Amino acid sequence: MDHYRPLGAFRLLLAMLVVIQHYGTTVAPPALVPELLPLEVGSVAVLIFFVLSGFVIAEAVDRSYAEKPLAFLANRLLRIMPVFVLCTTLSIVAHYLVFLSGLPIVGVLPTTPAPEVIFSTKNIIANFVAVLPPLNDVIESDHNFLPVIWALRTEMLFYLCVFLSLLVTRRLAGVLAAKRRRKDAYLITLLACYGTGMAAAVAAVAGWAPPIFGFFPYFAGGYALYLCYRGVAGAAAFLAASLGMVLVHFTSLAPVHPVYGYVRAQQPQLALLITLMLTLAVLAAFRMRTSRTDRGLGDLTYPLYLVHPIPLVVLLARPDFHGWIGLIAGCAASLLVAAVVTGLLDPLVGRIRERVRGGPIHRVDFASAFATGRAGGTVSKSDND
Repeated sequence: MDHYRPLGAFRLLLAMLVVIQHYGTTVAPPALVPELLPLEVGSVAVLIFFVLSGFVIAEAVDRSYAEKPLAFLANRLLRIMPVFVLCTTLSIVAHYLVFLSGLPIVGVLPTTPAPEVIFSTKNIIANFVAVLPPLNDVIESDHNFLPVIWALRTEMLFYLCVFLSLLVTRRLAGVLAAKRRRKDAYLITLLACYGTGMAAAVAAVAGWAPPIFGFFPYFAGGYALYLCYRGVAGAAAFLAASLGMVLVHFTSLAPVHPVYGYVRAQQPQLALLITLMLTLAVLAAFRMRTSRTDRGLGDLTYPLYLVHPIPLVVLLARPDFHGWIGLIAGCAASLLVAAVVTGLLDPLVGRIRERVRGGPIHRVDFASAFATGRAGGTVSKSDND
């Protein structure tokens, strides 16, 4: 069977929206900045990334990791950490070269710490653990070498929730096996996981919990969308509840940006959010043979997301390059560095991930898993994991 979903180009589009926001509001022609700033196209794209991540993780669990929580967590770390460590290192080098050249280090935030703070041992260590909750709370960074790290940290928190859910499910299934109630184990833990997540999201919107939990409904919406496509009973109601909380969270965001002080274009942002979400839902419904072109474009997405702040450090230090030259050169340099990082890491990391996964993806029927507590299914030659 062919299980590849044509999401690669769409993922790259989302990453390019992030790049456009960051370059278009800093080094672009002055007339373009006030037009792009209120739209926050990159911020909206990140929210769609969360929905997409929920969908992809649901498929990965369904087809390979239902009974392998440790393999799931290991594969997620292999997917995230090598590129993250390399890009963080490259960003530190870029910052230091700017410092050695005598140019000022200018960050994306309104204020930037002194060089001795930026290059302190504490700040460097904090940046390398910033992606790993709760370590990021133990040692906080004074300057982010990769300003986009907050979204990656949110992803990792979601992965940890899925890992714990799989772990509890496996243990609970074993306890209930003697009573022939393994089906109950999967249903109970699924409801408990998402019920707790939704409660945390409500608390975050109300200001009673850390804001990071407010993003849970986006992941849950993607997860529920996949369950709908797999025909799991009750998935439509779960999807409706998730999307309802997405709207609550999105419309609860402050109309004025809390850091930069501009007024957000809330209605255009909501229209973009809905358009991108519908596009994702349509594309995710298709299954086809692997498209090398689409998959290649998708492989650039994560490296592009992490590397694009690196050329920006250099351009922010050189106001004479601001304008169309800076905008075009920055986007082109980001794509080039992303392609190099992908070419260097993907072959090696991909082989390791296949070994951790245990070979090709195996699809697991959710209905069978709920009924028997066992993973099984057909072998697939391709996947979106």
